[in-house]
Amino acid sequence: MLVYFDSVILIDLLDHTGSFQARAAARLGTIQSAGDRIAVRNLTRLECRVKPMGLGDAAKLAVFDAFFGHPEVLLAPLEKAAYDRATSLRARYGFKLAESLHLAAAIESACDLFLTNDARLSRCPDVASKSSPEARPSTPPNWGRVGAREFPLAPTCRLTAISSPVRRGTSG
Repeated sequence: MLVYFDSVILIDLLDHTGSFQARAAARLGTIQSAGDRIAVRNLTRLECRVKPMGLGDAAKLAVFDAFFGHPEVLLAPLEKAAYDRATSLRARYGFKLAESLHLAAAIESACDLFLTNDARLSRCPDVASKSSPEARPSTPPNWGRVGAREFPLAPTCRLTAISSPVRRGTSG
């Protein structure tokens, strides 16, 4: 399985402590033990590196760089089709640029799973919301937090938050 990681999931994993970090670490462990691959884009890398670079935190920047340089992490460029899809998503549903690019990249890359905390992606008609009742709207990726969300994405990708249980083999 190919799993796309949204920036905030990696920020939770590598730059925070507490329940969100613990859930991100547990999800990563599950992915690794299943032999699944992690996919990110340079956009993810950019978003994750901004805060440590701005703070001059070379140690934290090195942690992110080590993650993105790991041989099991697929760091792939965005192709024209992903930009075209992102343009369409942004024009039709008002997603922000980064949200549109992440979603489009996962779809165009045929990812099996997309991990995110962004509840707004459920507005996309390709995304059927299966969120938990306590989920609340998300904030932009500014190190904020949101509730549990799970989104199956037809036909090639399922969007989910690491804070909700993921049932393998389901489709939306």
